[in-house]
Amino acid sequence: MQQHPTYGAVLRRFGRQVRVAEWWQGGGPVARALVVSRPGLTLLSRGPLWAGPPGEAGLLLRDIASWRGLAFATPERAATGPGLIPVMAPRSEAIWHLPGDRAGLRAALDPKWRNALTKAERDSAGLTIRASARADASWLYAAEGQQRRDRGYRTLPPAFAESWRAAAPKDFRLYEAWVAGERVAGIMILMHRPWASYHIAWSGAEGRRRNAGRLLLWRAACDLQDEGFGALCLGHVDAAATPGLATFKAGTGAERRRLGPTVLILPRLIRPRPR
Repeated sequence: MQQHPTYGAVLRRFGRQVRVAEWWQGGGPVARALVVSRPGLTLLSRGPLWAGPPGEAGLLLRDIASWRGLAFATPERAATGPGLIPVMAPRSEAIWHLPGDRAGLRAALDPKWRNALTKAERDSAGLTIRASARADASWLYAAEGQQRRDRGYRTLPPAFAESWRAAAPKDFRLYEAWVAGERVAGIMILMHRPWASYHIAWSGAEGRRRNAGRLLLWRAACDLQDEGFGALCLGHVDAAATPGLATFKAGTGAERRRLGPTVLILPRLIRPRPR
């Protein structure tokens, strides 16, 4: 998400300066990175992206530090070398790869996750799932906001998701589970082809009883697979802080990918300018 053009468009709406750095060699680009800046601070997240096999990211990151202010990066893979000072421990993300067929997607589920899904499907009488790019999401923002306060975690504000919808209306999707005319669960998916992201989610008491959140996530994964998306990012994984959520995400068969640590970047004294 953080290296997709829509992300840059959203951050511009929030007044950030967004630039794309490219590094060329032999007449063609070898890497690129979307870089976000505000006065005194530059940040690169989940990049650079490479045209071929990943190369030495350290020198590229130090080029970015030539821009004014402090510069930080959280690369997809660990970047080490002179001028890179780790300031935050690496975190892990759950990446649910979506193979080409439904049978393979289901077979890759953990048996307990798959059994729970099968039971939820069997007991889904009276439950309706709706998916829409235009539905009012204010109820989900409110419900998830209260959940966030109760559980003490952080997420991006509703304005981020609504700005995403405004910038790319077809890349926003709200899944809702309804029972007896009332919403009992919801999840929000933001798409940034070739991947998508599981943005926020909420289930009420009836939704939890019916395992509606699991049904919604499975429906979203199936839809994305049908539309040719390669993976669904399920977000941060922290087995120590939120073991239940970590187990839920792992049950999809998602890869647990360890990102590189966040580093403070010191500039090179002599460097080519990024394009």
